Amino acid sequence: MFHIKKSIILKNLKKKKKANPFNYEQAENYKFSALGDGTQNNSYYFSAHSYEKSQSLYVRLGLRDNGVSEVWVVFNNKDIVYYLKENFYKSENSPLKVQKQGETWSFSFNGELSDNNGNAVPADLSCEFTAKNRVVDFFNHMPSSRVAIAMAQDKWKKGYFDGVSLNNSVHYEQEGVINGYININGEKTEIDLPCLRDHSYGRRVWDYMNNHLWIAGVDQKCQVNFSMVSYQHMSVLEVGHIRQGELPVEFVTKTDYNRYEICKNQVPTELELLLTVENKRKVKVKAKLLSVIPYPFEGGAYTLHEGLAELEIDGVKVRGILEIGFNRDITRFMNKKDISKIRA
Repeated sequence: MFHIKKSIILKNLKKKKKANPFNYEQAENYKFSALGDGTQNNSYYFSAHSYEKSQSLYVRLGLRDNGVSEVWVVFNNKDIVYYLKENFYKSENSPLKVQKQGETWSFSFNGELSDNNGNAVPADLSCEFTAKNRVVDFFNHMPSSRVAIAMAQDKWKKGYFDGVSLNNSVHYEQEGVINGYININGEKTEIDLPCLRDHSYGRRVWDYMNNHLWIAGVDQKCQVNFSMVSYQHMSVLEVGHIRQGELPVEFVTKTDYNRYEICKNQVPTELELLLTVENKRKVKVKAKLLSVIPYPFEGGAYTLHEGLAELEIDGVKVRGILEIGFNRDITRFMNKKDISKIRA
């Protein structure tokens, strides 16, 4: 029955992709059509890292259609982590601004950050993102087999496809570099870092997710991007892509890792994945947690933990993100699916 269902989904996805190809200009210039109830999201995220410099900088501006914004700002320089304590603002009062300027994106911040000891210090930053690779859209560019496998192993109960359709969104990423500066308490640091840009928009209700994992690392030498997400109407979706050396971006077609480690309601300090790429070779990815900041949403119904991490991609060391999120109702993890029977 699994293979029949998978075939049905693959045919349906092929038609949808042909009818609705990724529209770059439309996606880049997306804006809310009207005020709403806060369930519509337009999120801009920049994640930049250097293993050699022991530096990481990530910012996120999550615009909501009710005029509220989710704001993250974190700068890690060697042993010190500076972070923004307050994460919710009226959009017009956000200390983080993101804007498109021709073919580039820029972001700036002016406010206070807290250090490792919780001391507030004045800070401002200004950076510009320049693309170095093509956009990777999670629906149109990823192999359809990943979604087909995810949906085929679920039971198609009444309302299943309505739930999938209702929570559909656009989500794409792009590799590049950021240049600029960050000024903390009068000490200016020049920024020149490899970066992953993430843009998503559409319906996002954090409590709709059961749990999720995201591992992303970037360097001039290589880049990895892998995610697992469990929804109420899609128990386990695992997708990813990778770039190594002079090779082009390639897609993950199979995964192997200890899924029990991401169902313990705690952030793993280490995680190892074996990714099959393009059905032809395997790539080993190791992640070691350096620090983590929790971001609770919807009154704590869902908490996202954004961790900075050291990564190894087939032995090549880079910096990046080990992100994991948990629903407050831990019985929902993976929709109670028997983890040992999950199809990779």
